[in-house]
Amino acid sequence: LAMVALGLLAAIYFAVNANTQEKEATRQKEEAVRQKDMTDNALTQFKKEQAAKDSIQFIVLEGRANIIWPDGGSPVDILEDMKQIAAAHPRNLCMKKKIDFIKTKCLHCK
Repeated sequence: LAMVALGLLAAIYFAVNANTQEKEATRQKEEAVRQKDMTDNALTQFKKEQAAKDSIQFIVLEGRANIIWPDGGSPVDILEDMKQIAAAHPRNLCMKKKIDFIKTKCLHCK
């Protein structure tokens, strides 16, 4: 009888211990998911801000190039910077079109 009671106590102990460990694992999993969501949101926000900065920089470079080429100048370095920005945003066809337009107007920018 004592062995049965001891076995029952051991079973109860292991069941409670397993339940506690399962709850802790669930809590840790939920925390990991929360942390991943926060990281994903931060990365998305960073990408949006970087795209906005790149767009502003591209506009500034475009303005500089448009000042240089009408006077017969050669904004080759500016076009290279514009190409680097456009390469980071391959879906932005407007940037590519603006680069191509400046290339057609500048004799030395091929």
